[in-house]
Amino acid sequence: MFNFFSSSKATSSHSSFSPNPNAPPGPQDDDNGVRVEAKGVYMILWRTDLPRKYHWGVLVATTETQGFLFHQNFSGTLWRYVVEPKNITKSGRLLVALKLGVVPDVTDEWMGAMKNCIRSTEVPGSEFTCRTWALAAVYELANCGFIDKIEEEAKDLAIHALDTDQKYVAVSEQSRP
Repeated sequence: MFNFFSSSKATSSHSSFSPNPNAPPGPQDDDNGVRVEAKGVYMILWRTDLPRKYHWGVLVATTETQGFLFHQNFSGTLWRYVVEPKNITKSGRLLVALKLGVVPDVTDEWMGAMKNCIRSTEVPGSEFTCRTWALAAVYELANCGFIDKIEEEAKDLAIHALDTDQKYVAVSEQSRP
C-alpha cells in the first residue's frame, strides 16, 4: 500500500525531534479523549486563530495515544520541516485525526525509512503551506490515487468538529474497500 523508498527532492533540511519537557503544566496536559490505532497513518488538523484555517500534519501512531508527527512550521519567513514525538491526548487544539491507512510496523528501522521518504516530499506549484505539504507527504506515502478527496473530507470533519465542539478520530472514506 505504501511506497516508502520513492525518490524526490527535499523541501527542507531542518528537523526537530524533541518537545519541551520543561514546559509548565497547563490545559494542554488535560486528556482530550482522542485515541488512534497503533500503526495507523493519520492526517491531523488543528484549530488555528484564523477562521476555517487549520494546521495540517501527518501522524504515524506508535500507540493509541502517541506517534511521530510530521509537519511544516512557518517561522518568520521560512517553512521548517519538523518531526516530533507527539502525545495526541495533550492537544487542546486538535480537531481531526483522519485515518488514511496502516503501515506494517513502527520499529526504529521502519520509522527511519518513513522519515526519509517524507523528508523528500516536494510540493508542486508555488503555494507552499502546511496543508499543501501534508497532502504531498501523504501522496508520497500512499501513492494510491485518492489524495484529491482527502483534503475535502478532512476540512468537512474539521468544520463539524468546530461546530459541535467535539474531537474526532475517523477512518477516511478513501481508505475503505
